[in-house]
Amino acid sequence: MLLRRMIEHVQTQNWTAVALDFLIVVAGVFIGLQVANWNEVRKEGMLERVYLERLHDEAFVGITGILETTDIAFTRRRDAMHSAYEAVFSEASDRRSLDPAECNAIANAHNIIAPPHQFPSLEELNASGRFGIIRDPALRNELTGYALMQENSRSLVDYFTADHFVMPLEFPEHFRTRLRAVDRSWGENQVVTCALDAMREDARFLNALTEAVTRYNGYYTLVLRPEIDRVKTIHGLLDERLGIDHPAVPSSVP
Repeated sequence: MLLRRMIEHVQTQNWTAVALDFLIVVAGVFIGLQVANWNEVRKEGMLERVYLERLHDEAFVGITGILETTDIAFTRRRDAMHSAYEAVFSEASDRRSLDPAECNAIANAHNIIAPPHQFPSLEELNASGRFGIIRDPALRNELTGYALMQENSRSLVDYFTADHFVMPLEFPEHFRTRLRAVDRSWGENQVVTCALDAMREDARFLNALTEAVTRYNGYYTLVLRPEIDRVKTIHGLLDERLGIDHPAVPSSVP
């Protein structure tokens, strides 16, 4: 209809009418494109919301579950290991015995692997090429940083666990280990007794203990702590983006 009318106006050389018809066509095309763009933006916004909610759930479950448990267990072991190390290397006048937590920390110094937290939704976004729908720059940077951090962490874990050995198996004369039937997580089902005087006189053991504590500190500082802190940062940003206000997430063990 419009095209036929434009032809008629051209034939009659009614240029004003031709210009108006042309403007109507252009406006129609522009409005059509804008409606299509608005619809696409609306659909992307809805899809972004879905992914943000999924990422939030994954972060919240992690930091209130396995990550918090890991944080508590590994931090307590780190503190006990440090105090045990000081006791083993203390001067004769300051020497004391090791308490069960300190002895157990030395015996489990080799255990520096905690399950990494996974964001299935982040992996799905990257695999599908949809990561760009996350519009918040701060959140996007944190998610990208977390993915890169996990890649780097694999190399660090390989380094910290290379040629690592179990202290009670390597030095059985310095440890007496028995199992108990409760609390089987993180090696805490073991009740270990340490022969402290013999440890202090064994140069090979002292060197191995120093190396084990160094590796544990490296893993805790460079792998575990950054992972836990970044997941908590991601969770906080998702709370802000989604307008969620729920009970505070437990803080890290000092």
